[in-house]
Amino acid sequence: MTQDPSNSILCDPAGSVDAEDDIFCLAVSFLFVQSLRFTFSGSLPGKLGLYHEVSTEANQMLALYGSAVLMVLATGHI
Repeated sequence: MTQDPSNSILCDPAGSVDAEDDIFCLAVSFLFVQSLRFTFSGSLPGKLGLYHEVSTEANQMLALYGSAVLMVLATGHI
């Protein structure tokens, strides 16, 4: 009984480990960004991504943009 080579390509163990790592990194980055948003604003946005309070202070907005720039720079150098 021979194994079909097309099935062995679909079940590559190294690919599943890479996929697990990617999902883990996505989950960690999502939680990190949410914790930054909570730290800067003091509340989390609703389901649509909008805050309950309409007014957002300029320093909160600048802190979010500044942290985004720092993360991009850190990603480019690592």
